[in-house]
Amino acid sequence: MGKNRKILITGSTGLLGLALIKNKPAGFDIYAGYYNFPKEHLPDADVAEYILFDIRSREEVLNVFNKVCPDIVIHTASLGNVDYCERNKEEAWRTNVEGSRNVIAACRNKSAKLVFTSSNAVFDGENAPYKETDKPNPIDYYGNTKLQTELDIAEGGIRYGIMRLITMYGWHHPLERQNPVTWVLEKLTKKTKINIVDDIYNNHLFVDNAADATWSFIKNDKEGVYHIAGSQIVSRYELTCRVADVFGLDKNLINPVNSSFFPSIAPRPKNTSYDINKMQDELSVQALDIQKGLALMKNSPPKEWKYGWC
Repeated sequence: MGKNRKILITGSTGLLGLALIKNKPAGFDIYAGYYNFPKEHLPDADVAEYILFDIRSREEVLNVFNKVCPDIVIHTASLGNVDYCERNKEEAWRTNVEGSRNVIAACRNKSAKLVFTSSNAVFDGENAPYKETDKPNPIDYYGNTKLQTELDIAEGGIRYGIMRLITMYGWHHPLERQNPVTWVLEKLTKKTKINIVDDIYNNHLFVDNAADATWSFIKNDKEGVYHIAGSQIVSRYELTCRVADVFGLDKNLINPVNSSFFPSIAPRPKNTSYDINKMQDELSVQALDIQKGLALMKNSPPKEWKYGWC
């Protein structure tokens, strides 16, 4: 038997990082990079070895690569809050672009393959559903940082994959930021009325589906760009109503509004949904519909979940 391949994951405490570790296939050793997260609250370390480092530090990145010598790097670390990036452009650039450049340079130095998690934010929302060959045109600063890193990777002299993930949902670590489903679960469980936009669309992605697609990409030694998404294109309002139905919560608390209702800092594209034929055909991953994704969530609540619905 051959030795296990070494995988370094940046941003391992985030939504996708947790799912990648939880769904790890045989044949890989996981080194889980994290930053700005209390060590005592790290998930179970049986599956991964956790390493503290800041991707914005070229020295720290190189030190970790010298220690681990990864075969493959899954780069998920970034500032992902769209409005925060719009307000804090210098910090967003330093983290999302300069930090990624440090990772690219280290991959080149160690001949490691890079799998980068990009975003539907690279599109303007005017011509959905988007194929991998469609030209990006981001309308917010976060999307611009993601596109710049895609360009840097393509010119980086390394083997790579770019996984453009659409808006994800699933169980997050209690100390990490919420997603469209867990935010709704918290509000509706507390009987809080919520305003939800009914004119923003995409094919929302269950995080375990994203992890399966990423592992399939790695196991099959693929390269290039892949769009990863769920099977249904719905509005955020419809998604929220499905959450209430599946989890037995009060739909009367959900109020549909137009996106102009919110004085948003960053512009929001109307429809950045994906064509997922390449994902399903080449990665042999079946995209889940919303009902199945939410049912999987409901049937496997984490022990840390604190809002009491279960």
